[in-house]
Amino acid sequence: ENSYKVADADATDVIGIVYNAGVADGSDVWIVVSGIAEVLIDAGGCVHHDRLISSATAGSADVSNTPAVAVHFQEIGHAIETVVGAGLAKAIIHLL
Repeated sequence: ENSYKVADADATDVIGIVYNAGVADGSDVWIVVSGIAEVLIDAGGCVHHDRLISSATAGSADVSNTPAVAVHFQEIGHAIETVVGAGLAKAIIHLL
């Protein structure tokens, strides 16, 4: 209660992007469920307009521009900037 769980690797139905790292269980956090947010991109990086899905690395996103039906519910949003390698990228979030 009053806590969140980091999305598992390849998670489906992600409900938000947490905006605080290393927060103690039960503490207040910012969770973005819609709009523009910075998303932690996995090692492969992303390019403007890439479709972002939950990654094989828990708590981060990966690129899937030709997603199969099987990954539809892993979708997080679309990148609106380019990032080389792992790091934060702004994205339009559409989770709900």
